[in-house]
Amino acid sequence: MPSFSWDGRTIFYNATAGGSDYQVFAIPVAGGTPTQLTREGDNGAAVLSPDGRTIAYARTIAEKNKDLSLMDAQGRSQRK
Repeated sequence: MPSFSWDGRTIFYNATAGGSDYQVFAIPVAGGTPTQLTREGDNGAAVLSPDGRTIAYARTIAEKNKDLSLMDAQGRSQRK
């Protein structure tokens, strides 16, 4: 399910990127090119924090390791 940034300018959503695993993408509401924010594992349910700095998302690696991960709003600094 897509989610909006706190300022309403960006939509975060899940899609496959040429493979079978889902990744998190961001796209401006006004249109433009989507930005792929995750690259490894099966990722989804991205939600932006109220201050707009951090994205929380569900991540699954190899069907066994499921966790909640965080990254900055630009898709960098991914961490558990």
